[in-house]
Amino acid sequence: MKIIDIDNIQPIESHIHYIKKYKGRAVLMDLKSKIFRYEIEFSIEHNPIEPPKIKVNFKEHPYFPVLTLITKIKHKIIEMIEKGIFATLC
Repeated sequence: MKIIDIDNIQPIESHIHYIKKYKGRAVLMDLKSKIFRYEIEFSIEHNPIEPPKIKVNFKEHPYFPVLTLITKIKHKIIEMIEKGIFATLC
């Protein structure tokens, strides 16, 4: 299984300024090149001392190992943070 993208990212209102919450859709491809889309919610907790803490929740249970998926999605979110994609979302 491979993560292709996280699309339809929309911010969710949060009253805590250092935790940003988003909802979106994880686009995955299995070994047979079949595409799957799963609704997710994730949060990015910014900390001046440590790297950001990322939490991921699935709206529906995926047909893949969840822990592996969460790890791969977190890596994808970190890549997106480094590219500055979340800076453009308000």
